[in-house]
Amino acid sequence: MSCRGVFFAITQAQRDRLVGLATDSERLDFVQMEISEAWDEAHLLQTDKAWDAIHRCLTDGTLSTAHSQNSLSRLILGGKQLYAGDEYIINLIDLDELGALSNALADVDEEWFLARYDVVLKDSDYGAYPISTHDRAYTWEYFSGIPSFVARAAAERRAVIFTVDQ
Repeated sequence: MSCRGVFFAITQAQRDRLVGLATDSERLDFVQMEISEAWDEAHLLQTDKAWDAIHRCLTDGTLSTAHSQNSLSRLILGGKQLYAGDEYIINLIDLDELGALSNALADVDEEWFLARYDVVLKDSDYGAYPISTHDRAYTWEYFSGIPSFVARAAAERRAVIFTVDQ
């Protein structure tokens, strides 16, 4: 498993179909065969393996999928989980949540984000990479495109899914 995360801004029809599917297997097949296979570059954003550290920086430092009142926590793992198994994540952020998420992301600057990285990851069970200057820069680089991606999805009235195989 590669553990490389990808955001997709999906149409309302794709969202409705995805949510309407009955099983994890059907939802995973739809994401892999219909959404991911199309590789619509205008509506996707890759995070490589930085998604783990990004999520931790925006939350309490854990990989919890618990819903929080913090809009930032919804970005990677805190939306509606559409896959119950351990080998894949499909996290849905619906249109009604995108505005608040976009506003919260717009307030995240490099100084705040990297300060969170320094504090949160140092005290967490983060094991994807050793905490380093390289990982810190890598994490920020992948995060830095997310605010505009989410804002564009909201403006285009597209829900967002975050996907990763584990």
